[in-house]
Amino acid sequence: MKEIDINQLAKLKKDFLKNDKNFIIQNALSNTSIEKIITRRRIRQNDVKMMFSHEIKTHGITNQKASGRCWMFAGCNLLREEIIKKLGIEDFELSQSYLAFYDKIEKFNNDVRVLMDLVEKQYAEKGEFKYTDYEFTDHLTQVSQDGGNWGIFVNLVNKYGVVPKDVFPETITSSATRVMNDLLTSLVCQTLYHYILLRRKNNRDSRVDFEADVDAANKKAFNIIALTYGVPQDKFEYAFEIKKDDSDKKKKNENNLIAKKFEFFKGTPKEFYNKYLGEEYLNQFVRITSYPKEGLPFNKLYEDRYSFGMYGKKEQYLNVSYEDIKKLCVDQISNNELIWFCCDCLQNRDGTEVWDDKSYDYKSVFGVDLYFDKGPAMDLMHIEINHAMVLCGFNKNKKGDIDRWKIENSWGKDAGDKGYYVATESWMEKYIGDAAINIKYLSDEQKNMLKMEPTIVDGHTAAD
Repeated sequence: MKEIDINQLAKLKKDFLKNDKNFIIQNALSNTSIEKIITRRRIRQNDVKMMFSHEIKTHGITNQKASGRCWMFAGCNLLREEIIKKLGIEDFELSQSYLAFYDKIEKFNNDVRVLMDLVEKQYAEKGEFKYTDYEFTDHLTQVSQDGGNWGIFVNLVNKYGVVPKDVFPETITSSATRVMNDLLTSLVCQTLYHYILLRRKNNRDSRVDFEADVDAANKKAFNIIALTYGVPQDKFEYAFEIKKDDSDKKKKNENNLIAKKFEFFKGTPKEFYNKYLGEEYLNQFVRITSYPKEGLPFNKLYEDRYSFGMYGKKEQYLNVSYEDIKKLCVDQISNNELIWFCCDCLQNRDGTEVWDDKSYDYKSVFGVDLYFDKGPAMDLMHIEINHAMVLCGFNKNKKGDIDRWKIENSWGKDAGDKGYYVATESWMEKYIGDAAINIKYLSDEQKNMLKMEPTIVDGHTAAD
């Protein structure tokens, strides 16, 4: 590899010092953050407003705090709006901690088994195991994380149901997961180490030989999670206070007091989900992506090879162009249906409620234009899908074009504009990744694509 030449450095320094503009910019950057210097003030002041031609009201901002459960919060926020609408209640929140409890256990079991599979894959292909194998080490860096996607959310709810937040509230650990994740990672590594030692010593080639070891590790993981989260109830009771309409306000009892209305429930988390949402509710949505990546042609069905699955199912998604995913989102919101979606939320954020890919002016300050197409940016991991939220509105300008989108986040009421954000159309085009779309909005051609045999691909698609 060629080193930097001393003479070349001397020329670079000379050229820099010849430009008086550099001293002005240098002085500014010495006392002010880069973000403040490169932010385009005109765009922030005039071009983007928290006003929308099509908007769906949502009920209260949630807060994932110091955890990577955005995908779970977005999913629960979607479901609670349906329950609020169905029952006519004022406010309501589902327990994210309840689903996280089972998510942790499922992921631990999945991580151990996938890593064991990768050990066996090396033995089958090379006759030996090495820790330095890229596929093995790459997966090892992903274990015991909070991140997930739409498919994981659907599988969790279908398997375990849901409960109100009052029934299974947050704990310190569920709201700040780093230490527990480290504990579970250590347990995964310890379990795997003993597996590799036995594999090398005895040359056993049957997974059945190690089922007892996996079961013992799952028991240890369960205890860690149960001690920090609590143990969910198999059955519970709950009462909803129904919102009063005008006719109810006129009805008074014998003591001249307005009587309250309640909806009562008693049963399992699965029965709760089935009663207030319907057993097949989540199954009517499909995961649509817009990844213009090399090796992922549009209009094809894909399946992640090492995706986290339950019931033996793997994560599948239909990859389409941005114009197609945009149309699907517009149709769904226009019919008063919210959208779970994920994106790269780390791009072009200036600390306000506005997300605009043109908000930063790199060229005037640094003399470089850092914008390039979404496809290559994803291939080079410059754009990574890392955060899930709820899409709840859009704005059509006088020309009939979409120019901005309304987003409900899960960072608490003090973030953004009382918890909400606005993304420009160009920002959305560049940074959106996935959207959960009701299958009824898909074209006949797209519905037929879902019946295709999926192409198996490698890759991590979890949102934190």
